[in-house]
Amino acid sequence: MKKAAIVGCGNIAGFLDTPESKTIVTHAHAYSINKDTHLIACCDPDGAQRAKFCSRWDDEIHAYESLHVMLEKESIDILSICSPTEFHAHDLKLALRDSNTTTIICEKPFVQTQNELDELLPLLQQTQKKILINYMRRYDPSIQELARLLKSKNLGEIEHFSGTFTKGLYHNGSHMLELIEHLCGEITLIKMLTCKDNLQGSFYLETTQTRGTLNNESGDNYALFEFDIILSKGRVRIKNAGHIIEIETLKPSQEYAGYYNLSLEKTLKDSMQRNIYNTLHVSLNDDTRDIFLSHLRLSQKLLDIQDRLYKNRKLTWEPQ
Repeated sequence: MKKAAIVGCGNIAGFLDTPESKTIVTHAHAYSINKDTHLIACCDPDGAQRAKFCSRWDDEIHAYESLHVMLEKESIDILSICSPTEFHAHDLKLALRDSNTTTIICEKPFVQTQNELDELLPLLQQTQKKILINYMRRYDPSIQELARLLKSKNLGEIEHFSGTFTKGLYHNGSHMLELIEHLCGEITLIKMLTCKDNLQGSFYLETTQTRGTLNNESGDNYALFEFDIILSKGRVRIKNAGHIIEIETLKPSQEYAGYYNLSLEKTLKDSMQRNIYNTLHVSLNDDTRDIFLSHLRLSQKLLDIQDRLYKNRKLTWEPQ
């Protein structure tokens, strides 16, 4: 049984669902139902927040004011870093230096600044610990099935993609960029078409395989995450944040002889209902080194994009 702990008792840690919820969208819920893990500790500087967290998930969870004290008092096997992004680098350093912790699951974005990433790199290069950044769609079984389908070329070549999402390119948009790199090839160019605060606006992208566009809105009134892939022999629609994945294939037109239309072939299983459970399952059972390295490269790319497009108001990002 792996002893688990959580840093930061906020929404993603334990308040976006309950122990009775059908969906598993918090770290506490994932640990509570996985037969190989036991959530024994949490930490948060806010005492009232700690108390609410333990009341919801288990009154026997040991609650601490700081990660430093928690790691001194507890022997932790697997640690979830759910603190605000500005504290990730500090928490990662402590976790990487802790002799007991073998697995770290860190919420995205990985870090907030280039200096933080530069300071972490030597520790990351030396460690034997398993590290995952929680881009949960990468660990989702249905997204993995889709990636295999696209690689098989049964739907032909990818012609282009389009995506729409809310809440900023660096934050929620990082999930979109990770999905693009997983399904459509490494991003080699981003051109800003329109841009407002927090990198909201419209963007043109190129990857090693294809091209596409993204539209990013504020999300003040609702959340949105949709992705559409047009192929030479079909179409893929990812809707409702990934809970719905539709595969369309060619069918002879009923109206026009000699023409073909796209028709729904199948809808993949909604495995996103167990999204953080999927991440935890992969962390416990799979070799994740290559995935982490790809996500580390994406973290660097996100910092570069934020610096060039947002801070310096350039129109185009491409690798140096």
